[in-house]
Amino acid sequence: TLKAIVKKSLLYVPGLGMIFYASEYLFLDRKWSADQPKMTAMLKQSQKYPYPISFILFCEGTRFSKEVQTERLKYARSKGLPELQHHLIPKTKAFSSMALGMKEGSKPVHSAS
Repeated sequence: TLKAIVKKSLLYVPGLGMIFYASEYLFLDRKWSADQPKMTAMLKQSQKYPYPISFILFCEGTRFSKEVQTERLKYARSKGLPELQHHLIPKTKAFSSMALGMKEGSKPVHSAS
């Protein structure tokens, strides 16, 4: 069984959104305060499934702007990460939360990134 974690805006794509909804994909608002409880509930529910589940977490996308770049450079400096000039340091809260939530009693996790 495959479960995907996608941006909520994909719910409104004709046809595709309905298929994702019927497949019980998780739709994220991209606001951690709203998404964290949804991810926790999904992970708890998946532990009850009698068969293995594969999760696909689609990377966050954002538009490159000077403001966002400045914010990410500041973050990189504070964490000792490389200061990228043409790319943005990725945010990893959703993946980290998912990996930690699956730690106990979970099936193997496969990455295709």
